[in-house]
Parts: sequence; C-alpha cells; structure tokens
Amino acid sequence: MNIGWDFPSNNNGRIDGLNDSGIHHFTEAPIVSMTREVLQDSLDAAASNKPVIVKFELHQLALQALPEVGELKQIFQRGQDTWTSHKDASKFFEEGLLVLQQQTIPVLAIRDFNTTGLENVDQKINGSFASLVKSVGVTFKDASASGSFGIGKHAPFAASSIRTMFYVTYNRQGVYALQGVSKLASYDMGNGNYSQGTGYYGVKGVLEPVKDLTSYDPMFLRSGYGTDKFIIGFNAKGEWADEVIETIILSYLVAVMEEKLEVHIAGLKINKQMMPSIVKYIMGKYKSSKASQYYDAYTSPDSVKVTKYFKTYDGEFEPINVSLLVKEGFNRRVSMYRGTGMKIFDKDRFRAPIDFAGVMVVEGAKLNAALRKMEPPTHDRWAAGLYKDDQQYALQLLKQIYDWLNGQARELAKSQATEKIELRGLEGILPDVTKEEAPLKEVNEQALSEKIISFAMKQTVSKPKKIKIQKKKKKNTFLEDEKSEREKTKKPVNPNSEKTEKLKKATFSNARSFCVNEDQGLYRFIITSKGKGELSFNIHISGEDGSKTPIAIKAVKNITRNEAVPYSDNIIGPVIVEDKERIVYEVSFVENERYSLEVSI
Repeated sequence: MNIGWDFPSNNNGRIDGLNDSGIHHFTEAPIVSMTREVLQDSLDAAASNKPVIVKFELHQLALQALPEVGELKQIFQRGQDTWTSHKDASKFFEEGLLVLQQQTIPVLAIRDFNTTGLENVDQKINGSFASLVKSVGVTFKDASASGSFGIGKHAPFAASSIRTMFYVTYNRQGVYALQGVSKLASYDMGNGNYSQGTGYYGVKGVLEPVKDLTSYDPMFLRSGYGTDKFIIGFNAKGEWADEVIETIILSYLVAVMEEKLEVHIAGLKINKQMMPSIVKYIMGKYKSSKASQYYDAYTSPDSVKVTKYFKTYDGEFEPINVSLLVKEGFNRRVSMYRGTGMKIFDKDRFRAPIDFAGVMVVEGAKLNAALRKMEPPTHDRWAAGLYKDDQQYALQLLKQIYDWLNGQARELAKSQATEKIELRGLEGILPDVTKEEAPLKEVNEQALSEKIISFAMKQTVSKPKKIKIQKKKKKNTFLEDEKSEREKTKKPVNPNSEKTEKLKKATFSNARSFCVNEDQGLYRFIITSKGKGELSFNIHISGEDGSKTPIAIKAVKNITRNEAVPYSDNIIGPVIVEDKERIVYEVSFVENERYSLEVSI
C-alpha cells in the first residue's frame, strides 16, 4: 500500500488557480469564519442530549512529524515553477516553501466530543466523511442542521498559510480514519500533464484514508468518538484566541446558554456557568464589542420576552421567541438565531427612538427548515429569492417576522415614554444627562448637614436673542412683521465702509428626539449646540433599509425661550446659538404618526 500525497491529473481539462471560490468566501475574516463553520459542523454531529464539547489547541509540530512533508515541499516547488509569471500565485508558493523549511510548524487542532464522528468512511459519495473531506457543494445534513451548501468546509483553509488540513475521525462504527487535503493550484507534472488544484494525503491512486494510525505523531491520535480537524500552517496572528472567544459569544450565545455547546480554548472553559466571566473578560479585551449587549438582552430579568406563532409552509404554526432589553448606549439590533443555536445575522433599522438590544430564536423545526433554505453559503442573511419551493411564502414569512420585531420595538418605546414625567417650564433648568454629561454618582454626606446662614438675591434682566432670518421658499406668517420692519430700516450700502463680519456656522454635539403626543404628532428635540453662530438642521425619517426620507414640518416652537422658530419643509432654522447652549424644540408634523427620526446638519 503506497501512502503519501497525490494530486490527480486534470486529464488535459480545467486548470485550477489559487482563487478558489469556496475559500474566497471566507478570506475577509478567516478566524471568525473558521470558528463559525467548525462549531456548526460539530453541533450538527451531536450524538446525544449532552453538550457538544469542542477544544481548540495550538501545537508547534516538529516538521518531520508532518506526514510526508518532503513530498509536500516538492509539490510547492513545482507550483512555484509553474506559476512564475503570476505574481500572486508565485508569492504564495514561495512563502509556503519558507513555512515548510522551518523546524516546527504551527498546527491548530480542533477536536469535538459527544459527537458521532464522520461516518461511512468507505463510501465514495454517501456519508459524512466523503461530504466533509472529498466533496464540493455536497452536504448530507438534515433539515435541522446549520449547513446546507457544503461550502463552509472551505473556511478553515482560509486560516492556513499553506491551505492544507488533516482530518482524523473515530466513528461509532468503530473505524479510525486519517486523510489530508491540500487546496492549491494546478502544477506542471511533466510530460505535458497538469494536476488538479486539490490533492489528498492517503492511499495513492485510490485516494482513500489511512485507517491504521499507530505510526503517526500522538497529536493525530484520539480516544473516544468524534472528529479532529488540523489546520496546518495556522495563521496564529495577534490575539487569535480572543477573536475566537468573541465569535463564540456573538455567534453561539444561544447554543452555549441552552447547554448545547461547550468550548475549551486558551485555558478557558466557555459554558453556561462560566459565560458571565467570559463576557466580562472579552469586554476587557474589546471595549467596543457588542458581546455584553446580547448576553444581557438574553439573560437579564429586566428583558421583555415575547413568543409569537408563525405559519409554516404546510399550514401549521410554530413559535419564535425574542428577548429585548432597553439600555442607554445599546446598538438597536436583534441577533437572529435559528434553533441550532447559531446566529445568522443582526437585524437593524428599527424605527424606535430608544436604545435596546435583542436576541430572537426560531424554535419550530419546520420554520427552521424553511429559513435554512433562504440562507446563502455564508449563512449571514435570509433572502426569500433563495427559497425555491414557494417564494411567495418566503416573502410573507420574512415580512411577518420583521413586522413583528418592529412592532415589539415600538411597544418598548411606548412603555418607556409613559414612564417619563415631563415638568413643564423646567426644561431649561433641570440638567439633561446625555452621553457628554456624566450623571451624578456621588453625594457629599457632610454637605447634607450644613446649614445656610444667609444668601443674597440679585435681579437680572435677560433680553431675548434676535433670530437672523434668511429668505426661504416657504413663508411663515410669524415672520411677516419682522420682514416689513427690516425693509423699512434698511440703509444703503456705503462702498467705502468696512464689510460686516459674516456670521459663523454652528453645529451640534448632541441631539435627541422623542414623541410626547402621538395623536397630535408632537415631538420634542433636545439640541446641544457646538460653536457660536448660525444653526440650521434637517429632520428626516430613518428607514429600516438605511434610507433617509424628509418629513414635512407643521410647526416649531423653542420652548426654552418660549418663541416660534423659522422653518422650511424639513429644515429648522436658521437660529443664532451660543456655544454649548441647550435648546428644547417642540415640533409637529403634517402627518400624525410615530416615526424613528434623525437629525443632521
């Protein structure tokens, strides 16, 4: 039996380049993609109700312990000789040869437990072994599984500097198997023959796996059922383990919290019990991470939890759950999970004037099967056009889900609005705690016992500030008298006199809006100016698809100064402001509806 590396001839057929479309899907974020895909494979192979355990281990393997490394070097040399006139391909093979000339090579071992292992090792086409190791665009997973295109298996190759992997499995049929796969480019084999781009380590000629593992390095051996994946020449750049941990929280939070998954990495054990400390750890590493938002939304007792039943393709009804938590600074997104426990994408564009985060989980098996068919190979969105069975049903289902989530967000906004008490007349006196104003955190207890001996009162008179008006297409009746007066007092321009200094444009550092009376279409805008000068700003509706639609204004009042304000169409101003001035506007619109509004200069 001749064992080693074998790249079959292309039989004068297709020449494969390095731009493998399967791998290209995952090159933008290789660590994130690799983590999502290997965990998905392990969850889909769960053997019982026990949590699937996945272990990430980084090894520095002695180069001579890599099976038939000499043959692999020769293949890389032939690849470099073949692609000398192609800059990118030549560079890849050149750098690969440098990796294969080191004394040790980094290998990331990913091992799963409480799984079935890869079954039907001897099958050429059927079974999980052939599907994972020796096929493209093929999957034998059932409707409840995560993967559906057979493309995710390429993701780990994007994390390998030499695009090479080994698979080892021990399945419940009592069979051990080891096979290597290298996804390179066709090379000149001599005598006018060229190879295929993908080659295999195993029994040459028939390309079968090795079943006797006794002579291999202990790293390749395992006890217990399951599968090991070895990424050879792993790109262990930066804090890769932290990137894996964050991906687990962001993409498999539900699987971990429902005790379907446990991950061991870098001395940490990620499970339901340890998740609070893991979230705290990753937030210390990545301050801007959204991990804590989704964890809090899913676990907090303050979260609003709602279940709704949706119609399946055969007329039954199955549940979808959502947990929503309101908190200042949250990103207004909902993580969309299927029942496997893997996140598909984050839904945004909610028309709700509050900060919140949420987690939605599709519970029904038939709903999961339908949504699975709406996913592209990267499993990062739902598209009704991908559901070939009944696109009208797919469109309707997605619309119902999104409308329901938008409705829940609006209900949150309403409940928050009713909890606020508005003190008329004190808007300009009481402080407004914004992102730029720290809330009062401490009280000096000694000050509570001090007594006021005396105080003095001083009367001051403040004059209202004049509003500089520019001519607008739409006239406002309250400006007519001021305009007439200005025309009467207008003086001729003296060409010898100095030019009047032009008023500077001001902007704002903070802007908030909320509905105070939905029936009247009445909103309140709190603006904190930035810079002294003339300020104008636009108001528009923020669409779910990211669009910005101007909204027609009916009336504007500055309730801080108790005076009317100029406006035109969806533009408020111009008005004269001082630096860091806090102004409260009361605005009504032509149409009385609840909107998600945004303000811009």
